Amino acid sequence: ILEKVTFVREEIEIKKEKRSLPWVSIGFASIAILFMLGSSIFTSESGTFNKNNTVIEYRTPSSSFDLNDILYEDKKQIIPTWNVDGTPINDSREFLKTNYNATLLTRKIENKKTQIEIIVRGLGGRIDSSNGNKKYSNIVFAIPVDKFEIFRMEIKNLGWEKLFSENISSLNLLPEKQSIEESQKWVVNEFTTLKSERNQIVKNHTSVISGLSLRLRSIDQEISILQYELQTANADRRYQIESRLSQLSSEKNNILNEQANENKNYQIKLNSIDIRIKNTQNELKNLGLKDQKLMDNVATINGNISLRWVSLWEMGELYIPGPMVVWLLFIAAIISYFFWHRNSYISI
Repeated sequence: ILEKVTFVREEIEIKKEKRSLPWVSIGFASIAILFMLGSSIFTSESGTFNKNNTVIEYRTPSSSFDLNDILYEDKKQIIPTWNVDGTPINDSREFLKTNYNATLLTRKIENKKTQIEIIVRGLGGRIDSSNGNKKYSNIVFAIPVDKFEIFRMEIKNLGWEKLFSENISSLNLLPEKQSIEESQKWVVNEFTTLKSERNQIVKNHTSVISGLSLRLRSIDQEISILQYELQTANADRRYQIESRLSQLSSEKNNILNEQANENKNYQIKLNSIDIRIKNTQNELKNLGLKDQKLMDNVATINGNISLRWVSLWEMGELYIPGPMVVWLLFIAAIISYFFWHRNSYISI
């Protein structure tokens, strides 16, 4: 039966259409490459470093996200320089005053703010000011210097490494310490000199008063003798005695006036030098307080932490190399190529 069946063979010609190029995919890829090249050129030209003015200015294109944009947007970061000229190298003491500044990017501002305040207070620190909202927060604080390293570790553990930036600056207050010590030496020497001057004033006064008192006793003795002799003296002798008594009385009055002036001048000098001694003692006390204040300042870390809300796009910019737009364009190019390849052949 099969031998009697006639089969008709049809030749099917498969024609392959000529494929067109994936222009959409090529377009996305080209734009991505151009964007990446332009971004790198713009970044290299905008970052500058001025050695003479010790100013660092770093700007990135608006399409790319960098942590420096948050810290120093539209600002210049001034690197502080301190003049410590005149401090001899043979004094190797260090009285470092440390300041701490940090910026943390987070999606939970209130939560991180509360955690930072708990850490500061838990380490024996103090919150000086705290303010913010859902997008931004700032905390100013102070902590003991011996708890600083523990504090840094605790703060770093609050967020991912690339979302955290800190700046620590230290200044040796040795010149201030030396200035206080030199002032203390001068005041101590001044105090010693004033005490010596006071003792000399008292000694001189005692010597003068002693001499005047001795002269008064001598005059009083002579007056007593003459008055006794006057009772039995003749007329000529009486005249001589009365003349001498008048002279002695005048001398006694002069000595008494001299004694009164000496006591008055002595009291003025004594009051004056006592005031100077008291002022010197107060100055020495103030220098001691100033020295203690400096040491308390060195033992305190003053800090500031800024919290800023970060979007998922910005997080991607931080963790993915290159601008996010470039990667999205490459992904779009791959997806368009996939669809082009899928639809580029003809079904048989």
